[in-house]
Amino acid sequence: FSALSYRWGDETPVFEISLNGCAVLVRENLRDFLLHARKAGWTKNLWIDAVCINQNDVEEKNQQIGLMGAVYSLASSVLVWLGNLDTAETTALEEMRDLGQAVDYSKKTAELWEKRWFPSDFNGYNPWIDRLSPAGRRGFDQLIANPYWTRKWIVQEILL
Repeated sequence: FSALSYRWGDETPVFEISLNGCAVLVRENLRDFLLHARKAGWTKNLWIDAVCINQNDVEEKNQQIGLMGAVYSLASSVLVWLGNLDTAETTALEEMRDLGQAVDYSKKTAELWEKRWFPSDFNGYNPWIDRLSPAGRRGFDQLIANPYWTRKWIVQEILL
């Protein structure tokens, strides 16, 4: 199975989906992901907290929180959903993917990558980010400002 890491968004679940013949209410951001996954032809099993944990059962929710690390570490992959992206954000992701494919992963390049790609201040000089087009740079700035990155669970979800 794959696990989904995403931002819940607005409090009220207002969109109804059908899950194994049962109606389930989900929030807008999850509905958007599910529509995107369906359009992309996703057929693998997904673990999604809002669906797999009974959100109306406080005892179950509290128990499951303790198992979240195990769930994400057992997943074959973790999908990160940043929400519906605009053109600049999509451009940034495509350009960063292309830059990543162009990198020679020798030890020397890996050291250079570590020193220059992960600066403590993204507003400083960065030769990798500077290789993005103006639209790609705008999109990169939007991506790092995405509210997803403010969630306290992301480290556990992505790194495990």
